[in-house]
Amino acid sequence: MRSFASEFQTLSYILEQSSSVLLFAHTRPDVDTIGATLALAIFLENKKKRVSIACFDPFPPYLNTILPGEFLHPSQLDIAGVDAVIACDSVDRGFDRISPIIKPGQATVVIDHHPDIESSADVKIIDTQASSTCELLYRFFEFSHIPISKALATRLLAGIIFDTGNLQHACTTPRVMEIAGALMKKGAPLGKIVNTIFTNKSVSALRLWGKAFEQSVFYEKTGMLLTAVTRTDIEECAASVEDITMSLRY
Repeated sequence: MRSFASEFQTLSYILEQSSSVLLFAHTRPDVDTIGATLALAIFLENKKKRVSIACFDPFPPYLNTILPGEFLHPSQLDIAGVDAVIACDSVDRGFDRISPIIKPGQATVVIDHHPDIESSADVKIIDTQASSTCELLYRFFEFSHIPISKALATRLLAGIIFDTGNLQHACTTPRVMEIAGALMKKGAPLGKIVNTIFTNKSVSALRLWGKAFEQSVFYEKTGMLLTAVTRTDIEECAASVEDITMSLRY
């Protein structure tokens, strides 16, 4: 696992020198990109920076009980007028659409844990061994000796819990468990996070999941389960954007 000492130092310098920062969340936003952008927003707002979060899709309302936030469509923002642009998680899903607008003088940062990222940036913090982008941000805050408040801890833990499948996926290392424990000590409500993300599924979401499983095909040689849902399936289940997002993620 890389230390990213040089990249973290450069990121700290960019954030310190920037008066306005645009944070970018990927399309079909999941809890990791949401937690990461909101955590950075809290940190930057505490430092009296002007912060906006852009996304081509709306903020999932079901998360407002634990992660209150707001996304602005890129068309609503003066992207060329900010000092720095930071893309968090799955950056190839949407960030490429605003890259042509970014001017050479604007600092760009990519923070991700997915492989084969093609987006270019001045600073690239990409670790495919990390469980989540929120884990990488925790490591940045820890490296920079930035105090983690309850609000900050909640957003980081939510992203980690989501991308590790409630600490059950193979990416859940002892270090991830240690980080999760540290965030809980800071006040992050694990039970509320798990309940919001995994437990409280709407009837429409359950119907869509059922439809997906009903239409799935298991390939014994590869051990892969493949399924697809159509627009008609979504309409029949009266599924919302967040229902679709969750169904696509799991």
